[in-house]
Amino acid sequence: MKNEQKNLVTEFIDKRPKFGSVFIQDSSIYLHNAIKKEDVKDYEAAQIYAFDNLIYNVDRKPTKPNLLFKSEEYYLIDHELSLHPINRNYLENIQNEKWIYPYERHLFHNYLKQLNDKSDLFSSFTEILKRFPIKCINDTASQLLKLEYKVNNLNVLVDYFRFIKTNCCIFEKQLLKQI
Repeated sequence: MKNEQKNLVTEFIDKRPKFGSVFIQDSSIYLHNAIKKEDVKDYEAAQIYAFDNLIYNVDRKPTKPNLLFKSEEYYLIDHELSLHPINRNYLENIQNEKWIYPYERHLFHNYLKQLNDKSDLFSSFTEILKRFPIKCINDTASQLLKLEYKVNNLNVLVDYFRFIKTNCCIFEKQLLKQI
């Protein structure tokens, strides 16, 4: 029985790389139902929403928000499901302005949809995106490879981020269409 239990447990261990950069002392888990609308700033919800769209993070939803908060700050956590759907086909869809990200399930989709003034909602994220150093993708991939982690679709990811960076207006237009 012990060998069967051991095999069962090791078979379901998530072997994807996990990274942490800092321990957030005295933080709390963001509970979707426990936060009032006035506790969330519009631009913060928009930044998180835009970021998750960019990296294809499907794992930030009301039932699993993956946010820590401490006083006035939010910390995004748990991104292991991100980036993996981004392949050549996905990039071609984006280039043809067909957005595939399942935005309706996002934690902040309904919140942003209910806002009256959406005109500049994503403009600061777009400005940050314009300055995104594409080189950091290759640098990060090199570090992962040195640690013997497999890096899939690196060229596609670089092409994807380069396209989004160069065409920020398309990205922002897609975000606004969603809400």
